[in-house]
Amino acid sequence: MSKLLYFAVLTSVVGILIILFISENKEISLLKIDEIDESYLDHYIRTRGTSGRVGLANKLTIFDLNDGINSIKVIAFDNSTLIQDGLELEVYGLIVSYKGELEIQAEEIKII
Repeated sequence: MSKLLYFAVLTSVVGILIILFISENKEISLLKIDEIDESYLDHYIRTRGTSGRVGLANKLTIFDLNDGINSIKVIAFDNSTLIQDGLELEVYGLIVSYKGELEIQAEEIKII
């Protein structure tokens, strides 16, 4: 009985370690803004661009992310006051649809 218990605990620990390794090393590839379409709805993406039309609302930062040709609206729920017009940013977030337009609900924003 103790060998069976030892084996069960060992396989559980190994399984948890494998899951942690996979989740830490899963990298989402960088997309161009023009590649983001309805097929990415409810998926997490990573993209880059220049911030513009930055607006601060109650506990929200809303701005456009522009790659020179295309743009997409980004919503940050942490009221990120560091975001200003003209910053080069990398945004990681969830693609959502709001009033028929695709937007990124930012989970992570990096100034690059």
